[in-house]
Amino acid sequence: MPLVLATIVVLNLMDYLLTLRILALGGIEANPIMARLFDMGLETAALAKLGIVGIAVIVLLALRRYRRTLELSLILLLAYSVLMLYHIMLLIRLWF
Repeated sequence: MPLVLATIVVLNLMDYLLTLRILALGGIEANPIMARLFDMGLETAALAKLGIVGIAVIVLLALRRYRRTLELSLILLLAYSVLMLYHIMLLIRLWF
């Protein structure tokens, strides 16, 4: 369980960094909440994104003895994995 949660944190950071690269290449932020946070500044967006997921991971870690917590963590891991594939596809489209 801790490895799953650590992977979610790493994928969240990768999501932020890849989003920055996509924005630098002329892409747009599809999430309206994150788009607004990026408008407020890179630091604001980073703090919100990394902070919210960090807090969520701490809560999931505290609740790790419940089976539903593992299920939710695996769903989040799958969602971030799909998001990484989406980022890769976007980067390929923007580079070529």
